[in-house]
Amino acid sequence: MKKLNYKLFLFGLSLLAFGCMDDDQDYPSHNKPTATVTTTDLDVTEGDDPVMVTITIDRAISLDSDFKIDLLSDHWDDVAIYGEGGSDIHLSEYENGPEGWYVTIPAYSTSVSFYVEPLYDIYPEGTESARIRVSQGYAGNSIVGAGSEFAVNISNITSNDFQVILRWDGEFTGADEDTHDWCGADFDLEFYDANFGLLAASWYDCPESITVPEGVLPDGDYWIIPGFYSMVYSGSELPEAATNAPASIIFAKPGVWVEEVDLSTVWNTATGGLEEGNDDAYLVKFVLTIEGNTYTVTDIETGETIVSGKSAAGISSANLPVKFKGSRS
Repeated sequence: MKKLNYKLFLFGLSLLAFGCMDDDQDYPSHNKPTATVTTTDLDVTEGDDPVMVTITIDRAISLDSDFKIDLLSDHWDDVAIYGEGGSDIHLSEYENGPEGWYVTIPAYSTSVSFYVEPLYDIYPEGTESARIRVSQGYAGNSIVGAGSEFAVNISNITSNDFQVILRWDGEFTGADEDTHDWCGADFDLEFYDANFGLLAASWYDCPESITVPEGVLPDGDYWIIPGFYSMVYSGSELPEAATNAPASIIFAKPGVWVEEVDLSTVWNTATGGLEEGNDDAYLVKFVLTIEGNTYTVTDIETGETIVSGKSAAGISSANLPVKFKGSRS
């Protein structure tokens, strides 16, 4: 009797082990669907509409099939990747391997799409190539086959417009000892004619940006005035110690020439902005001179020509969003 019980016990263990193995291997590798990426290398231009990329499996299964999308080259500021309806599919901090994105083909479905957008920026560049790879995700219920890696070749775009950008990006430690974003402080960018008549202003963004389309303004001189309005805008904390604002101003013919002037010694949290009683919070020294298709920016305090250049055949950038190198989110 004891012998029989022992045999039954061993038989029960074998059934339990088989049952566990079956749970873990619903779709053994030889029986998994194969996924293909329905795209080849993409040839696009900065600012183009997003391109849809679709992952398709050769048959539907009763489980989700997930996939990781990796950016293999250092082009975070050149492309954006997102899901259907503009959804955020960026991976969480718990990911493995290169930073990337994550999509899933739901059970009983056979495809999922994501979008690759070539970002517009102001910098003159040659064609850039961002490489993207699709690989098996965490669940691993499908095998990735053809087209798992492709390139996005991004051509530079040029503009005939003149653009000026005031930026003050970065972080600081507040009096509360927490980290805060400098975008909580309020800086302004204003554009005046020679007689200080206000023509345009950017007051509510970070960075602030003004675009002057080609041919809109007559030849002459114009004032470009960056200013510090308030340190405590939008509930911003004050730094724990007096700190210079990490500001700079950029003058550009997008895609043609760019010149950046460091303003990091101009404004300090100890003196604050106009709202805090700083009468020198607005910097009146940059003059733009338009002569035909030539744009010249001068520092009238020093007499220095900061930049001078002609326009180049291109597009108007007035309706394109400005993206900055190093500002990926």
